[in-house]
Amino acid sequence: MLVEKAGHVDFTAFDPSVRGPLRVRTRDYVTERQEKMMAQDPFMVRDLARHIAGTLRARGLNRVVVRAESYASLNGRAAQLLIDPRVDLAGPLPADWIVPLRREEDDRAP
Repeated sequence: MLVEKAGHVDFTAFDPSVRGPLRVRTRDYVTERQEKMMAQDPFMVRDLARHIAGTLRARGLNRVVVRAESYASLNGRAAQLLIDPRVDLAGPLPADWIVPLRREEDDRAP
């Protein structure tokens, strides 16, 4: 194995017609194995966010926003933010929606 990558993601949905955030259970949409694979790939996270938004829209939440708090660890390093948690993954994405990976040298104190 050349690269070891692990991830974790929590989704939150919002709609102005509902008071407070809607907690999304990832396992309502994917299996445990799928969740592990998806959590380390920002494009898969985005795809699941869009699917979640579609499901919520079908339930009548027409202006739903889906955000993710997503972390990934590469080769045993400390987990880092993978996706900007302020971005609506169900809508158009800004160019910088994926957070750049910090170099290991950046983590060391001078």
